[in-house]
Amino acid sequence: FPIPILYHLGAGPAILHSRLVEQMHFYAGNYPLRYGRFGGGLVALETSAPALRSPMGELSVDAARASVFAAVPFEGGRGVVAAAFRRSYFELILPFIQPGIDLSYTDYQALAQYRVDDRLSLSVFFFGADDRLDQSGQLGDGGFLSEGSRSAASFDLQRLIASLRITLPSGPRIRISGMLGRDASGFDTAQPGFGLLHFSLEAFFAGWRLETELPMSPELRARAGIDINTLNARILGTAPVPPGLGELPRVEPEDAAGLGRWIKLMLHSAEQNHFAGRPVHIEAVHRLRRENARGATAIRGIWGYHGDHAPHGDTIRSLRRRVPTLTVAVDTPEASARWLEILDEITPERGLITCEVVPAYQATFEGSCYGGLSLSAPWG
Repeated sequence: FPIPILYHLGAGPAILHSRLVEQMHFYAGNYPLRYGRFGGGLVALETSAPALRSPMGELSVDAARASVFAAVPFEGGRGVVAAAFRRSYFELILPFIQPGIDLSYTDYQALAQYRVDDRLSLSVFFFGADDRLDQSGQLGDGGFLSEGSRSAASFDLQRLIASLRITLPSGPRIRISGMLGRDASGFDTAQPGFGLLHFSLEAFFAGWRLETELPMSPELRARAGIDINTLNARILGTAPVPPGLGELPRVEPEDAAGLGRWIKLMLHSAEQNHFAGRPVHIEAVHRLRRENARGATAIRGIWGYHGDHAPHGDTIRSLRRRVPTLTVAVDTPEASARWLEILDEITPERGLITCEVVPAYQATFEGSCYGGLSLSAPWG
């Protein structure tokens, strides 16, 4: 099964402990068909715990990192459980050499394998790695970044691989393997006065592989196999918002004649969009009511679309409602600024919020009247 990196920071030490590597092959090109889907060179590893009759442990410490390895056999050596952990401590050393740089990496592995008999064996292997580089603040005399700047990158991965090997009486060998994995990478950069630019990619993997080896003659063996891999990726990016965007306009609550001005907030969403287990338009009304807003109304639409998505709404074939919704709240400019924060909070991924200045507002309820219909002077 593929992994994106084999070495920390691209060119550092390997992410796997050497005691767990049985074989390593480097193919500059023209590699076997079993390693399909790739272009260029690749490195292929076969992992295995060391053959032991008694427990062993190993501790290694140098100027940049520390690692520990331990392996325990059981049932007379038919099974082995091994684990390894390594952590760098560049972040403790680099500040004395180059202030403002934080560099670290970590890797960890756990392997259990058991030989039932000469024809059947199984193994479970879990491993992961975490690399981080952060440059913040002033670097040296003048340095690379100005004070208040930041540049950071991170990458981590985890894999869980289970394998079953079977040798049939007539000589064919069968290997069945399954894999679950996760990769995540992120990048942050910021400059004084411009806010933070963030990008992250998180991918989840699942795979299954069947390999067979058939002896055709003492000198010839045939290999065949099949594998299935699935990928689910999520990409998230945020960019700094220029001053003034995402905020309500500065509206005076009254004009020169003392006539009031109001703000109308409108949240455009869809019935299938949820926050905290509720549809967004229902959550908006509940939250505004809890914070003592003057009032809010949620309206279901009939048909609509946004961006390059196909129009949606109620149809005969629909198994659930997918109609657009509109939530409206009218209040004073001061109060509307608080309501905008609430609407922004409950629409972290999907939703459109608009606002407009209302020159007149009159509310009538049970014989009492608030506000009036005299138009205030135009704003702006």
